[in-house]
Amino acid sequence: MEALGSVLSCPVCTELFTPPVLFLSCSHNFCKQCLELILVCQHCIHVDGQFCCPVCRKMCLSDEEPICGMCKLFGEHMSHQVAKISDAYTERKVSFAKDIQLVLQKSESAAQAMQVLPKEMFTLPPQDTEKLIGDLSTSADDTRAMIDAFGDSLLSGIKCRIATLKRQLELEHVSKLEKLQSVAQELEAPRQLYQQMKALLQHHVNAVQFLHEHKRLKAEMKRLMEGSVSPQVPTKDTVSIKCYFQELIKGMDITAFVPPGQEQCPKEEAVRTQSQMTTGAKLEEGAL
Repeated sequence: MEALGSVLSCPVCTELFTPPVLFLSCSHNFCKQCLELILVCQHCIHVDGQFCCPVCRKMCLSDEEPICGMCKLFGEHMSHQVAKISDAYTERKVSFAKDIQLVLQKSESAAQAMQVLPKEMFTLPPQDTEKLIGDLSTSADDTRAMIDAFGDSLLSGIKCRIATLKRQLELEHVSKLEKLQSVAQELEAPRQLYQQMKALLQHHVNAVQFLHEHKRLKAEMKRLMEGSVSPQVPTKDTVSIKCYFQELIKGMDITAFVPPGQEQCPKEEAVRTQSQMTTGAKLEEGAL
């Protein structure tokens, strides 16, 4: 009775057919009023001019998946383009056969490329292959650790050298600055003494004040005039960039850090710069 009931039931309202009954070419039957309701709700949905059966399975071309007719009429595929399952199957099967040929061509190309590799790579037992892979990974890890450790050591050494050069530079700077200040004071002393003597002569308050200041200034004048040589005129005295650069790169080949083909700092220019720095440092040492 259940089987008979399913045959005599409308798939839309799930009740026994209410006459009149419509028989579609796909062998699915419906109450006329149920189909008319679907037509009204879906604004006469059809595919290629034909009504879309709500029971027949379809192929959703938008989502590339099979769906039932109800999903097309009432579900999330309402606005999607659909096709018959049989048509989609035929078209996809032909396309899939072409895809297989493309994969075959790719496989044959890979096989030709693999012919240049040692045959041992493809004849080793699985455990030996795994060992080779493990050894490769281990060597890569060890090399990476070596690079990190040695790189850190190099950076530490360079930082230490930089700190030493900075301390040396600071001492040199202070020493040369004090020397320049001393020479400047020696050159300034006669002018200052002259101004003091002139002011005393022209603007002394009384005889006692004049005599006191006169004694002090005469002593200053005596020390100034008894100087063995005239104060040395200060000359331009700078810190040698070349010298410090030479110390910084001692034992290093800076051309190794110049990217090949870089127009802004070509390797030849780096070599020439390093050569000039070396020559300049030697000339300065000879002058000293």
